[in-house]
Amino acid sequence: TGHQPHGQSPTVVRHPRTHILAVTCDTSYSNPAADKVFNEANNRGLVVSVVRLKGPWLEIDGVLADGTKHGCKIHVDPQKCEMPDALVGRQQVDGSWIKTVLEANNREHVQSVFGNGPPRFDLITNTFPYEKALLGLREGFRWSSSKIMDPLLDIIPEHLDSASASNSISRNLAAYATEQEVQEKIMRRLPTRVNMNVGLRYLAADFLKAT
Repeated sequence: TGHQPHGQSPTVVRHPRTHILAVTCDTSYSNPAADKVFNEANNRGLVVSVVRLKGPWLEIDGVLADGTKHGCKIHVDPQKCEMPDALVGRQQVDGSWIKTVLEANNREHVQSVFGNGPPRFDLITNTFPYEKALLGLREGFRWSSSKIMDPLLDIIPEHLDSASASNSISRNLAAYATEQEVQEKIMRRLPTRVNMNVGLRYLAADFLKAT
C-alpha cells in the first residue's frame, strides 16, 4: 500500500461481480496524532487490529483510537454472511467504503471511510446505523436476495434520520510540508458535517500520478 493512510481498521473490498475479497491490513497511519514522546515514528497509537483467515471466512477484531471495539466476520460467499457484517467491503453512493462494524449498541452501527486525496490522503470517517448503509449502497454492491433484505422489514425509523450519524476528519499531518502548515491544520476548526458530494472528488489522473 506504500503506507498510505486508509483509516483505523483494515480495508476490505469485495469485488461486486466475482465477490473476490481483497484486504489491506497495513494501518501504519491509523493515528498520526498519537503520542510521540517515546517513539517519534508512532503513527499508530493504541489502534490495533487482528486479522484471521479461517478457511473461507475472514475475521477482523480490533480497537479504534478512542477505545471503541470493532470487528466483522465475512465469508467469501456473500450469501453466507450475516448482517451487518455483510456490508463490510461494499461501497456507498458517496464513494466511501464500509470498513467495519462497531461492537457497541448491539452492533447496530457501521463505519465507513472516504479518502480525500491524493497527495495527502485526509480521511473522512462516518459512523451510522447499518440500515442507512444498506439503503446507501452503490449500484453493483447491492443485493437482490430477500435473505439479505430482511433487516429492512424491521427497520428503525430514527436510524434513517441524519442525527443518527456522525462524522470526523482525520488529517494525515505527516504529509504536510512544514511545521507551520501542520499547526494550521491542527488549529483549523473542522466542519461538524461534511457534504460528501461537494469538493471531495479528484481526477483519476491525479490518483495515478500520486501512485
